[in-house]
Amino acid sequence: MKNARKGEAKMIRKALRLILVIVASFVTASNIARADTLKYCNEADFPPFSYKTPAGNVEGFDIDVANYICKHMGVECQLVVQEWTGIIPALNAGKCDVIISSMTINPDRRKAVLFSKPYYRSPYAFVAPKNLTFEINEQGLKGKTLCMFKNSTPLKWLDEKFKGVVEIKYYDGAEAIKTDLIAGRCDAWLETMPSIYGTLISKPEGKDYHFVGPQLTDPQWFGEGVGIAVRLGDEEQIRKIDAAVDQMYADGTFKKINDKYFPFNLERE
Repeated sequence: MKNARKGEAKMIRKALRLILVIVASFVTASNIARADTLKYCNEADFPPFSYKTPAGNVEGFDIDVANYICKHMGVECQLVVQEWTGIIPALNAGKCDVIISSMTINPDRRKAVLFSKPYYRSPYAFVAPKNLTFEINEQGLKGKTLCMFKNSTPLKWLDEKFKGVVEIKYYDGAEAIKTDLIAGRCDAWLETMPSIYGTLISKPEGKDYHFVGPQLTDPQWFGEGVGIAVRLGDEEQIRKIDAAVDQMYADGTFKKINDKYFPFNLERE
């Protein structure tokens, strides 16, 4: 009986060792896969930076930038489509490794993520129907209804300067804003000029719309440029991304991507 129990215990130990070997192999393989793949979060609803084609593919300025960065880093890009309002929580939950989705660098976001150097800069502006012109002051904006992205960078500026003056409707995507702006459910939209250009001005329906007022660039309110975000503390990843962005400028790729989508220059200063 004792010998039987000893034999049984020996078999259990062998089985446990085999399980540990299999688990260790799986973990090692997973780490290798992660090292060879860069998962990046992008909202896929911010044309021309990112948008879904009729065939269901995601294309755009940010997608081209992401593909260049992955190529420079020697990894495979894996796109994770994520709604804008949940994009930072998705990063911090490990759903993706980086955010490449035209995220403006500002102090509040720096508390939640670590940013690369800016990979482009973009002024903000109002867009409205051509039959509507107004000054960007309390009198000019009084009674206006604005379409705005949830968590958009200029919201704090609007709250500080024009609280109680304007009504704000909040949206998750650019196409929804365009639809309501054209339908007259809001008077104007405040966002980056390239986004407005790609969503509306460059389209046939954009012929009846124009930019209103000056370009808005004060870093206190409108950010320090647009960066790529990683989780706090991931300094090594940021160094690799910064090197890739620097090379993208040095070899002329950024200009090619810029000119593919815009008739104006977004180069960082």
